[in-house]
This record gives sequence, structure tokens and C-alpha cells, in this order.
Amino acid sequence: MEEITPKLRSTYHRKGEWQSIMAAEMDFPDHLPAELRAMWEHNCELARNNNVTLTAQQFAELVVDENFGAMNPIP
Repeated sequence: MEEITPKLRSTYHRKGEWQSIMAAEMDFPDHLPAELRAMWEHNCELARNNNVTLTAQQFAELVVDENFGAMNPIP
């Protein structure tokens, strides 16, 4: 994402890093990063307690499935 930041700036006519550009375009609330961080820490603790490893990829997929999956169901 860092590599395409200049293209994002140009495409969306915004300044800043990719995170802030995408947050603005997706209309994410300001508190979302802190909420995601808390969810990550909580889920990592659950994984540790169950002797499993939670990867960032798995966490991202869980968040998307839980919060965005029902918006555009695949037929």
C-alpha cells in the first residue's frame, strides 16, 4: 500500500498516507483504528490461551467477514 500511496493521492485528490486516504474514502469513523487495535489484542490473547497463532491475515479476514461480508453476499 505504501508503494501505491502516490497513486491514491492522485486518484482521490487527497494528502496523507494510504491509511488516512482509505479511511476518508471508506468513511471510517475516527475511533476505528483504536477499536481494531483493541480487537487485535483481545483476539491474540484468546489465541495464546488456546495455544494457537492468529496471523494478521486471519484477523483481517475475520474482521471483514464479521463486518462487511453480509453487505455484498456472493450468489
